[in-house]
Amino acid sequence: MNQTIKIPFNGSIDRGGPALVPHTRAFASALMSLSVLMGAPHDTRAETEHNRTYRADYDYYRHLLVSGEGFLFWQDVWNYLTPALPRGSHPAGFWEPASILPIDTRPLLDCFEIAGIRAEIITGQIGEKTLGNLAQGYPVLLFGGNPGDRILLAIGYRSGGEDLLAWKFSAGDDRQNKSFAPDKCKYISDWTCDVIAVALIKSAPNPPANVKTLLYGALERGAGLLRNDIILEAYCGWFTACEVCAGASCAGNSGADMAVQNKVPQVQPQIWDLAERRYYLSKELEEVQRIFGTEQLAPAIRAAKKIHDNMWLINSINRNERLALNDAAVRSQIAQILTECRKLDLEIADCIFGFLNNFKP
Repeated sequence: MNQTIKIPFNGSIDRGGPALVPHTRAFASALMSLSVLMGAPHDTRAETEHNRTYRADYDYYRHLLVSGEGFLFWQDVWNYLTPALPRGSHPAGFWEPASILPIDTRPLLDCFEIAGIRAEIITGQIGEKTLGNLAQGYPVLLFGGNPGDRILLAIGYRSGGEDLLAWKFSAGDDRQNKSFAPDKCKYISDWTCDVIAVALIKSAPNPPANVKTLLYGALERGAGLLRNDIILEAYCGWFTACEVCAGASCAGNSGADMAVQNKVPQVQPQIWDLAERRYYLSKELEEVQRIFGTEQLAPAIRAAKKIHDNMWLINSINRNERLALNDAAVRSQIAQILTECRKLDLEIADCIFGFLNNFKP
C-alpha cells in the first residue's frame, strides 16, 4: 500500500535565449513537455516578428494543427472526449456553444503519433490503468475540462497511488504551461476527480515514418472544422450585436441572452484566443509547405496572419472595453472586422482543400 513510483526524465526545456512564445493551449503544451521529458529533441528557433525576438516552438505549433485547436475558436481538446459540454463551463458571458465537437480520439492519437509516441486513450478504469502504466515505467496524460482543458502529465505516485506526481497544464495559463521544470512537478491528491479520459503512453519517442500522411489527415479535418457551424456559432455568440452573422441563423447563441449577462459585449480574452490560434496555425502551415515542397498554402497563411492582425486592430479600437463597447459605432466597426475574419477562415479552408486535391498521400 505504501509503494512509491517515480519515472526518471531524460530531458528539459532550454531556458536560455529569448523567451518562449505564449503557450495557452494545455494539450499542445503537455504533449510538447512529454516529448522533452522522454528525451526527444525540442524544435525551437529564435525569430523576430512584430518588433520582438522570441523563441518559436514548432513542436507546439504542430500539435495545434494536428489536434485541430489551431482551426478552432474557444474550444479545447477535452470537447473531443465528452458527449456534452456541461453548463457553466465558461465564466458568465462567454460563449456557450450550441454545437459540440464529435467524440473522436483520432486527432489526439495523431498528435502522439506525429511525435513518434505510441499511446492508448481510455475512458474507463482510469485509476487502475493509470497506476498500472506508471508502474511499467511510462507516463500518463490525464484529461479534464470545465472550464477549458486541464491536463496532468503524471510520472509517478506515492502511498500506493493515493497521491499522483504530475505537472499541471491549464487552458489560458501561459506561465504554468511552459514551466516544465522538476520543482513544478507536485504530488496531487484526489487526482481522479473530474478526469474524463487518460492517455497511456506505451513507447519511447521514435522518429515518425508517416509525417505527410498525418499532416494530410490533420489538414483535411481542420479545413472541415473551419467550414463547420461550430466556428460560425463561435463568432455569433462572441459578439452581442450578432451583426457578424450577416443574416445567418445562430441557433442557441442569443445576443440578447449575452447582453443580459454582461450588460455590454466583451471582446477580451476572445481576441487573444483567436489571434494565437490562427497565428500559430500560419507558422505550421509554412512548415507544411516546406515538407511538401510547395507554396500553394500561401493564401491560407496570409489569411491566418490577417486574422491575427485583425484581433490586434480590435484591441486598438477598444482601448477601454467597458466604455468603448457602449458606443454603437464601435460595436459596428468590430462586427465588420469579425465578419471579415469569418470570411478569412473560409478562405483558409478553401485554400487547404485545393492543396489536398494536389497532394493526396
